Amino acid sequence: MPLPLQDVLAADGASPPHCRSLSRGPTAPRALDLLAGLPVGPQEVAAIAESTESQVAEIFEVAGTMFGVTLIGLALGFVLLRVEAAVEDGSI
Repeated sequence: MPLPLQDVLAADGASPPHCRSLSRGPTAPRALDLLAGLPVGPQEVAAIAESTESQVAEIFEVAGTMFGVTLIGLALGFVLLRVEAAVEDGSI
């Protein structure tokens, strides 16, 4: 069961032991700060946006897969439209 947000956020801004930050920089906010609506500056956003090469490769791999799935879905949809038109005309 997840903890309520007010229990997770410490009053002094320190991360509780069960909520370690995944960022690499000291200025990067915790994800919970973003969820809580606390003010976040451009340096903090840039620190979150830093990613390793493996993450970049994974992003492009997933993007390519999703692009392929979209194209296959479009092609299948147009084929089904042609089949429906042929059935309505009585050709099939």
